[in-house]
Amino acid sequence: NLAKVLTKSFNIEFLIEDYGGVKSILKENHFHDITQIKKKGNVTQDTIETLKLINKKSIDLIIIDKHDLETSYIKKIKENSKVVIITDLKKYNFRGDLIVNGFIGLKNKKFQNRFNATCLTGPKYQILNSKFGKQSKIKKQYSILATFGGLDEKGVRDIFLKALLPYIKKNKLELILGPMAKKSSYITKIQKKYPKNVKVKNMVKNMHVEISKSQFGFTLGGITTYEFAACNVPFAIISDDKHQLPTAREWEKRKIGINLGMVSIHTEKKIQKILEEITNKRFNNFIKPKNFVDGLGVNRVAHEILKISNS
Repeated sequence: NLAKVLTKSFNIEFLIEDYGGVKSILKENHFHDITQIKKKGNVTQDTIETLKLINKKSIDLIIIDKHDLETSYIKKIKENSKVVIITDLKKYNFRGDLIVNGFIGLKNKKFQNRFNATCLTGPKYQILNSKFGKQSKIKKQYSILATFGGLDEKGVRDIFLKALLPYIKKNKLELILGPMAKKSSYITKIQKKYPKNVKVKNMVKNMHVEISKSQFGFTLGGITTYEFAACNVPFAIISDDKHQLPTAREWEKRKIGINLGMVSIHTEKKIQKILEEITNKRFNNFIKPKNFVDGLGVNRVAHEILKISNS
């Protein structure tokens, strides 16, 4: 999403670890300069591969979006290039040139961190597809949109469908699997049995439209929560990784999302409690986001990157 905005000013290269589907998504979005590195490589290997690309392609600026970022890696890269770091939760004290953190638990703010790096924090700077920055009236077609990430290793989709069964005839569901997810036999069975009530899509090109068509969402505790908020659609969060729990708690604290906690044996009943409200058209019981995320973060971040590049 950021690269699409930056193509107006930069030639874009990607250096990726591909766990399935990333390369094809980039190519579909017309990015073809892609170098692949070893999955879960150590910091020494990552540094060597990154420096190799910097020297080979005369790279001026590196944007790093990586879990468990090592200080030694940043130091070496910064000696050879300007560095932008995209991070999350409450992390922003890195030795980069620009730190971007759109976490819901941080205030919308621009400031210098203790290493004198410029920081952009809060949902105002969350990087979403630019379509989320455009408000449009879209007719509601589904009572529920459910989407649980690209892999769904914990099988949240099947748990959700089992919870939905008692309410399925009174609702219209759109289930988005994601580009890397395989459709389970249970999903196929439910889809065949209730073709008028359940629509399943593997991949969508315009998530903004799909979310806007729904009255309520079920999702994991990642970027999709910000997408629901940008569309003013209330949502519930099922976390399949502990890393997602702080985000889920922050949404609930602000009375914007409903935190259903980590996926467990109790998840089905928690989902059904909300489905009862939805089925009885008690949507007023859910507090809507009210433009808490305006979807313009990608443009704000791109503007700051341009300023760093020009300096």
